[in-house]
Amino acid sequence: MSLKIILSPDAELVEEVNKQLKENKEKYGKQYCPCALIHNDDTICMCKEFRDMNEPGECHCGKYQKILVD
Repeated sequence: MSLKIILSPDAELVEEVNKQLKENKEKYGKQYCPCALIHNDDTICMCKEFRDMNEPGECHCGKYQKILVD
C-alpha cells in the first residue's frame, strides 16, 4: 500500500483556503499556509509537515488529505 495526496472533498473549505493562500501571496510574496503562525519555507502550502507525514490524514488547514491506495 502507498499514500496518495488528494484535495479535500469539501469544496467550500478548499475555496476558502485558496482565498487565504492568495491573500498571503499578495501580502507576503508566498502562499504560506493560512493556519501557520510562522512564515518560512516549511510553511508554504503544501507545508513540510504534511509532505513528511507517513500515514493517512489531512494537513492542518484541511485542504489536502493523504489516503491509502493499493
